[in-house]
Amino acid sequence: MTAIQSIANALGMPLNVLIFLAADPIELTGISNELKEKLSRAALELLRLPTTDNLF
Repeated sequence: MTAIQSIANALGMPLNVLIFLAADPIELTGISNELKEKLSRAALELLRLPTTDNLF
């Protein structure tokens, strides 16, 4: 398993979403703004912590 895959697993997200988040804006020129927004929202949902009163 690669280091980047280990990071994606630890964050609980697919590798391709992590790669999207790490991409430079120049690398995303072929992706529409609508798709970028959808991917960004999906990534935020994946990164959200569970809501519980017992986190800390």
